[in-house]
Amino acid sequence: MIFSIVIPTFNRPHILTNTLDCLEKQEASFPYEVIVVDDSSTIPLPDLGFGKGKRSNWKLLRNETNLGRAATRNRGIRESRGEYILMIDDDIWASPSLLQVHYQTQKRIGGGAVIGAVPPAREIDDIVWNRYIKRRFERIHFRLQDLHLDYGLFLTGNASIPAGLIKDLTGFDERFKDYSFEDTDMGYRLHKAGVRFLHVPEAVGYHMFSEDLESLCQKAYQMGRSSYIFVNMHPNESHAIQYHSIAIGPWNGKGALKNVLKIIIFSGPVKAILKHITFAAAFLKFETLVFAFMPWLELQHMAQGANDQRSSHRS
Repeated sequence: MIFSIVIPTFNRPHILTNTLDCLEKQEASFPYEVIVVDDSSTIPLPDLGFGKGKRSNWKLLRNETNLGRAATRNRGIRESRGEYILMIDDDIWASPSLLQVHYQTQKRIGGGAVIGAVPPAREIDDIVWNRYIKRRFERIHFRLQDLHLDYGLFLTGNASIPAGLIKDLTGFDERFKDYSFEDTDMGYRLHKAGVRFLHVPEAVGYHMFSEDLESLCQKAYQMGRSSYIFVNMHPNESHAIQYHSIAIGPWNGKGALKNVLKIIIFSGPVKAILKHITFAAAFLKFETLVFAFMPWLELQHMAQGANDQRSSHRS
């Protein structure tokens, strides 16, 4: 087996179905397998056709309880038989040549961390929240053009790596239960191990996302929780994610006034007011205001998440 494609999934059966259809249509010149690990979804999966036809060697595993993406990916990695592992998310619709491009690149560089492109899918609803996320992905793709990629760009929505490398590092750190930073931590450890990082834009996987204000705030909150775990594990890397900007104590800023202002800005009532204002701006189609307010609102939720994780860590 040359490639094992590992996909964690949770409560997105219809999107996953199309993800698998795209993988079945890969123009690959070698054998590959697909391993889907269901992280205890509450929405039942349909019959995925595993064990039949081109999917005869594909596997569906299910966690008895929700374990988070790190542990879920690790289970798929443990079950893999491929020389290389391709990690994609359950909402990434692969172009027909994606897997072949990953393989050719891995052979050309002698093995490394190969990161493909994840542009928004054409089918995404044209709403303000999705347009906001599109802008974020445009900035990420601009950073991917750098010849020297930083470890924070190890994006497991579409990334391949030799199986031996990731298994030598014992997989993803399962202390990451919430959204985000489990891939940043893996990228950091790969970087420390001297693994080469390379972006290959020809390996395209279209990202089929759908966001609203509540989901964006919840993801920011979970990112805050995960960021605390990452910085607690790698304190020397706090600058790399601008951890100081999440505004949790002890603050490094000088002066009582600055700290008082931070308390006001990141207080619950101010957060609630800003959330209502942002929603109203979206309703009234003031998109410029939405795009201006959202980073602050996300930062507030990240701060709350980081502070909650810190509190639970100490208790």
